[in-house]
Amino acid sequence: MKRAMVLFGAGASVEFQVPSTNDLTNKIEQEIMADSLMQMTGGNAAFQVIKNGLDGYLQKPGIVNFEQIYHCAHELRFTYP
Repeated sequence: MKRAMVLFGAGASVEFQVPSTNDLTNKIEQEIMADSLMQMTGGNAAFQVIKNGLDGYLQKPGIVNFEQIYHCAHELRFTYP
């Protein structure tokens, strides 16, 4: 069985009760901070460093779009192999 996923941008998905980027980030943060493996391996600290870096970079940290996240992930890919 084939499956398809449709991604909307610019807030269009919120009308369909899909979490906003900010809400999704907060949910991921909660999961990471509650995960003992993340605590043990330092994944929680890495998440905080990236999140704090993004918050300092963005003009409005609570309003993030996919393109900004993609850009940061792309840059991190070349910084940290």
